[in-house]
Amino acid sequence: MKTNFITRLKKEFASFFLIVCLLFVCSCKDNGNAKNHEQPIEKEGAIIQAVTWQGIKEAADMQSFIRQTHFSDGSHNNEKHVVGVIQSPYYHVEADGKQIPVYAVPTSEGETHSFSTLLVNDKAFPIKLKLTVTFSAGKVTVLPESNGVKAAISGKTVEAVIPAVGSYSFIFDEKQDNAFTLFVQEHAEFMAPDGYEVVKLKPGDYGSLIAESNKVLYFETGVHTINRITVSNNSAVYFEPGVFLDAKQPTLAEIPTQYPDWAGQIAWGPFITGTNVSGVKIWGAALIDHTRLDWHARKGVHFTNCSNIEIDGLMINNTSEWTVTFMNCTNVAAHNLVIFGYRQNSDGINICSSSDAVVSDCFIRAGDDTYCVKTYATPVKTNNILFKNNISWPDKCRGMGIIHETETDVANVRFEHCSVAFAPATWADFLGALVIIVAGPAEVSGIYFDDIEIYNVNQYAINLTILNLDPTNTVETSYRGGQIHDVYFNNIRYNGTSPIRLCGIDEVKTIDKIYFNQIHCNGNLCASKEDLKLRTDGVIGDIYINVQ
Repeated sequence: MKTNFITRLKKEFASFFLIVCLLFVCSCKDNGNAKNHEQPIEKEGAIIQAVTWQGIKEAADMQSFIRQTHFSDGSHNNEKHVVGVIQSPYYHVEADGKQIPVYAVPTSEGETHSFSTLLVNDKAFPIKLKLTVTFSAGKVTVLPESNGVKAAISGKTVEAVIPAVGSYSFIFDEKQDNAFTLFVQEHAEFMAPDGYEVVKLKPGDYGSLIAESNKVLYFETGVHTINRITVSNNSAVYFEPGVFLDAKQPTLAEIPTQYPDWAGQIAWGPFITGTNVSGVKIWGAALIDHTRLDWHARKGVHFTNCSNIEIDGLMINNTSEWTVTFMNCTNVAAHNLVIFGYRQNSDGINICSSSDAVVSDCFIRAGDDTYCVKTYATPVKTNNILFKNNISWPDKCRGMGIIHETETDVANVRFEHCSVAFAPATWADFLGALVIIVAGPAEVSGIYFDDIEIYNVNQYAINLTILNLDPTNTVETSYRGGQIHDVYFNNIRYNGTSPIRLCGIDEVKTIDKIYFNQIHCNGNLCASKEDLKLRTDGVIGDIYINVQ
């Protein structure tokens, strides 16, 4: 009897154990909402926050969304549209086994650009990234290549390891079609400046807002539809992660600043603006969408005659005119900005007649120039400007440099550890990835391009040109003349067959003392003008080529 009892007990225990095992196996299977997910990787003390923007939906008609950048005849469409950001249909993305949201914006080249954003701390790394794509591809490359991140592709699955904060762009088969970028930024808890009152705004429909002195205008997560924001002395604007700002189309109830402007458009004041103010900070993981604005209706973020200004962490999509501008300012900084745009004049970041400026860790894919220094007839000397760790993707115009408007002198400008992904435009001879284009009487000197990679460029990898916009204008000859001298290109790496262009005009409007140090084309060190495929026009002075 005792033996039978023990035997029966053993059988019941075995059955129970089998049921437990089956339940455990079933619990590990992916459900319908988490198909193909790996188990999340737990890291002690790690923060990995995926930014989710509310109100963004799937495209009702994907082809219409893609085609909004062009008219039926192929010409560029600068007009307003209803939807500027959608949930990406091309990517399923996981970070350390957790699904993260993926969004997409239209581009003038390559249909769309998809992206995700993570806010992390230093304990989050390394992050295992897994992409599942809906299209076929044979090769994947992660840009910038200087980050050293390699991706493995098997069928429609891509895997990579993300080592640090930064921007990581995945391109397929060496093309920019439907690229994906992961933006990884530092997570930081909100802290108001000492003595500032915090004024919180819940999601809703607002008119024009003012950030008052010694106050923080605090936007809570959600959709905010607003007209514009004006900042005051010693004020701040903060956006919680996931704030979506939908810019309203202005009406004639607001007095236009130009009616019409040079393009025949009505222009109003900028979306976020400050004039004659100091001590302003604007930061947070907001997505600001200007798609519903008429072309040239508003500039994006614009400061005039200001000092001690800091902008950090914003994502801005499809401005109707210049996206971020500092005009006649001193001591200004722009960090961790992400800018997308396909419209003409949607320039990225313009430092105009300003000094002591830093632009760092930004990503810009625009329908015009991306990182620019310009000068006008203003009292501030354009000097001591640093662009560092920035990524440029100029779909229709130029990458980075001193560009076109040059009425007063420029000196001591540095572009360091930057990259140009794709620069496909070929419609004019003053295009290129790294440029100095002088269209005025300025003397441009002491310009440094250091440690820069150019993945793909169709026109010129480097272009230094003095424009002669009106050769019949005899008054122009009385100027000292536009001059370019003492320009240094150090450790520049580019692919393709694009030449380097130097174009002066005469003995006064000349280019002189240009240094090419360790220039690599297609992996080969350039030791001569022939290696550089150097093209010169007009009067050119001394050129130095060094391989060490």
